[in-house]
Amino acid sequence: MFDRLSQSIRGGGLVAATTIGAGIFVLPYVFLRGGWLVGILYFLILGFLVVFAHHLFSEVFSKAGDKRGLLGLIRDNFGGGFFYFATIVFKGGLFLTLVIYLLLGSSFMTMVFPGVNHGVALAWFWVIASFPILLSLRRFVGLEVGATLLMALIVAFVFAKGLPIDIERVGPPVGDWFFPFGHVLFALAGWTAVYPLYEISKKRKSLIYPLIFGTGVSIAIYLFFVLGITSGAPNITPDAISGLTDWPNWQIDLLAVLGLFAIWTSYGPIGLEIRSSFEKDLRVSRIVSFLAVLFVPLILIWLGFNNFLEMVGLVGGVFLAFQYLLIVLVSRKVLALRGFRRVVSALVILIFALAVVYEIYYFVIK
Repeated sequence: MFDRLSQSIRGGGLVAATTIGAGIFVLPYVFLRGGWLVGILYFLILGFLVVFAHHLFSEVFSKAGDKRGLLGLIRDNFGGGFFYFATIVFKGGLFLTLVIYLLLGSSFMTMVFPGVNHGVALAWFWVIASFPILLSLRRFVGLEVGATLLMALIVAFVFAKGLPIDIERVGPPVGDWFFPFGHVLFALAGWTAVYPLYEISKKRKSLIYPLIFGTGVSIAIYLFFVLGITSGAPNITPDAISGLTDWPNWQIDLLAVLGLFAIWTSYGPIGLEIRSSFEKDLRVSRIVSFLAVLFVPLILIWLGFNNFLEMVGLVGGVFLAFQYLLIVLVSRKVLALRGFRRVVSALVILIFALAVVYEIYYFVIK
């Protein structure tokens, strides 16, 4: 029993480290606009659906073997046409995630260096964030574990500053019912942790306990951050930290620097993942893949993808929802689900499909 608990904590830590990221900063504003009751419901519902999808995905590795990643499994089970569609979905989501990090990083830069305008701050952060991609610093990428610890430190600091919690400042219980979906999914998505978790737990029949533990820890940390910001900040802004106008400057600078380091160490792994996938899966030359990772995020910002709040909703509500759709579709094909799990998997597909339609309507038409 002690061994199972130890492995669940270790595996859950991996899941939490992969899950907690830049999405944390948008959550206080999401709770304010969507309502705290709506926000908590989304965490509970999407948390369950995400854990369910992750558990199915881990069983796929157990049955189909671990020689293929998700895109390889999609090619094997649905053919080349579906594979290229899935590639667009995955790479598009990753590129837009880099856009989100650039926008958030430049916002934090302007807090640390108040005299610098947004465009210059964006250029500075882009150069710094691209450095590990330029040199393929895979050892540098390991610092993302340290970035997770920094996130926990930020949350502890913010929560302590917000004490005693003023529940009236958290906002109304019910607001915009549909708004939080994409943002909460962006914060909870951590399917890339499933394969590493499977690797360190091959002798175990089920990964459900570390998946539940890791997702639960992530949700708890997010809620502490939301409570701290909404109780202690005079203004609730989409990036959370810029609304702390009555805090001492050194405290705001400290949080901005910690946030900068956290997203800086996350930018490199995503860029290297895109670059590696282009070269291995699509047979793109090294120089073209490098230039794409380097400049496509900037081009997207120049084309108008420059609203942090909207980008988080778009990535979560469209690209990540599509990714979870594909995960569940692959799982249904490989595992031949029956009974309760087949019904729940159909429900997951329906919910994410409706969410994709709504988010596309919201982003394109509204």
